[in-house]
Amino acid sequence: MRIPLAVGLLLVAVPALAQPAPSPAPPRPAAVPEFDDGTFTAFSFFAENDVIFQLGHNEDRNYTGGFGFQFSGSFIRKARLDAPLRGLDRLTRVSTKHDEWDRRFYTLLVFGTGFTPDLINTPDPVRDDRPYGSLLGVSVRRLAVNDASFDEAWSSEFALAMLGLHQSRNLQTWLHRRLRAKSGEDTPYDPLGWHNQISDGGEPTALYRVGYERRLLGDPSGPDNRKHFQLTGGAAASAGYYTNANLVANARAGWFTSDFWEFTPGAMNAATQNLGTGRRRTPEWELFLFTGVRPRLNVYNALLQGQFKDSVHTVGIKRGQVEWDLGAAVFVPFLRLQVTWNALAGRSPEFTGGQARTHTWGSLVGTYAWPVKPRP
Repeated sequence: MRIPLAVGLLLVAVPALAQPAPSPAPPRPAAVPEFDDGTFTAFSFFAENDVIFQLGHNEDRNYTGGFGFQFSGSFIRKARLDAPLRGLDRLTRVSTKHDEWDRRFYTLLVFGTGFTPDLINTPDPVRDDRPYGSLLGVSVRRLAVNDASFDEAWSSEFALAMLGLHQSRNLQTWLHRRLRAKSGEDTPYDPLGWHNQISDGGEPTALYRVGYERRLLGDPSGPDNRKHFQLTGGAAASAGYYTNANLVANARAGWFTSDFWEFTPGAMNAATQNLGTGRRRTPEWELFLFTGVRPRLNVYNALLQGQFKDSVHTVGIKRGQVEWDLGAAVFVPFLRLQVTWNALAGRSPEFTGGQARTHTWGSLVGTYAWPVKPRP
């Protein structure tokens, strides 16, 4: 017997109606907003040169100078200026380290560096010495801090730059002429060999760096903790125009409340962060001595070996190398200004050849901590 369609539908529908209604899906938790230390938290200016007063010798060779303008704050993330860096972090799985901790900081650095041989008053390549080299670029860096202990930090950085431009030549020529006019002497000479620099005329380049650092000894970390001594250690690796791996050991002694991840002795190597002073309830005076050492294993250095573009003169690199820093810093709260003097920045021989040598320079860093409304 054929069951009428309406009855058949009813026989199907009734058992279904008899079943208890499925419970509604639990509401999805709202996304936790990313930690925001402030849209703009600090501005820093870096100057490194062998003419800056130092405890070593001004020899006007090798790393002859560098500069940097750094801006700190969450505007970098909000404007997605860190998008290429985030992509690389996901590719290398470093993003999993950043995501472990909620407290993250961002910096944008515009930088330039210049390198010369010892003999600069000749237009010919100096074959037994390092080549001229220059780098002009911009980098974005983000840093994640263990917000439970403040004793660990992961950082990553991506830089885009140009090799072989003429800004370093122009700046060095101007500086040497000013020094001669002031002293009335014939030296320092105008540099005549910049047309022999690595990738002369310009060539794009890039770098990706990852680092980890943690407190090993000394007073506990924390944004409002008064400290007198801290020793930290870590490691870093870079791929790009500098391809290397290095260990890190840094120490500070004196009176300070900033944390180790807010201050790095090697100014242009891994720039200082936002100092945290904008977020402190009561910014306080700081006065401390610092030192650092970075033993390094070098794989490639474009400023010595050249890149894809043909260069007039290149040299081989030293695989083993060490860098060091020694200096002092002061933070003046009513000016919201920190001044750092690296009195003995140095580097062991970095290339092979008859003129390979250790060299030193001095550096000055001024950081203005932008006023930010304190957290309750």
